[in-house]
Amino acid sequence: MFNGSSRRKHEATEQARRRDTNESIEKSMQWTRRVPANAFFCECADPRCDRTVTLTIQEYESVRNRPNHFLIVLNHENPEVETVILEMARFAIVETLTGEASKVALRTDPRALEQPRE
Repeated sequence: MFNGSSRRKHEATEQARRRDTNESIEKSMQWTRRVPANAFFCECADPRCDRTVTLTIQEYESVRNRPNHFLIVLNHENPEVETVILEMARFAIVETLTGEASKVALRTDPRALEQPRE
């Protein structure tokens, strides 16, 4: 099984994977010019979680303002590695705390990895 450090890294990697999936959903919404809300996956660290949250592109963009912010279903936070910074009726936004989870979030930020557009 995982020790504390490797478990946190595994959880952070799971969050980053879900963030990547949600980035693809957003790009699809923009490509098809779909303005209404769409379902995004909960970005909690639980690999068994299959919950979704309905957000508009603007709401999703508010989550992506910082690479260590993640979208979650209410009450899906892990207080050992993140803190809730915003709680709405349909979703919450968490920020990873300093440590392995934050390092993984920053290192795997898809927006930082994108090539500059001309």
